Amino acid sequence: MIKQWYLQGQELQQLQIEQQCSQNALTGLTNISKASVYNYISISKDPRILELLKSDHRGGQLNPFNQKQLVKLTKLADYEFEESLEAGIIISVSKEEVVTDTAISFAINKGTESKKAVIQINSNGEEIARYPSASMAQFITGVDRMSIGKICRGEDGRSNAGGCRWKFT
Repeated sequence: MIKQWYLQGQELQQLQIEQQCSQNALTGLTNISKASVYNYISISKDPRILELLKSDHRGGQLNPFNQKQLVKLTKLADYEFEESLEAGIIISVSKEEVVTDTAISFAINKGTESKKAVIQINSNGEEIARYPSASMAQFITGVDRMSIGKICRGEDGRSNAGGCRWKFT
């Protein structure tokens, strides 16, 4: 599947060059959603993904990741990329820096003082991280804050969001 996404991205880049058009215009030309066009091209532009696909012994390390997570991988620094591959989950080594450095400006911009803190839990029941609010969790993880809140409240009969369980502290 990952190789297919990579190849689709290569084809889209070629079509973009031939048609001299934007990624948005590719949506109309190919009948592929904007998000998928962006994802395919992002995946195919990362030389680290190509190297992994070329090497049989390491290519399998991409299998735990869905399309959206692969795009997140392409945005990581090399050391974070390697750590994520080894762990099979997205690991941002600088996550603590991101949380501490942006928490104040995020709180000012979004107003987190009245929000409930949430805990992110993996499939083994182990705590992954704590966030001061579902909005901050969305900011850091990319998982929709509304989905996090619904999981915490036990709504919709769903047990997880973004591949993790969530609960209020």
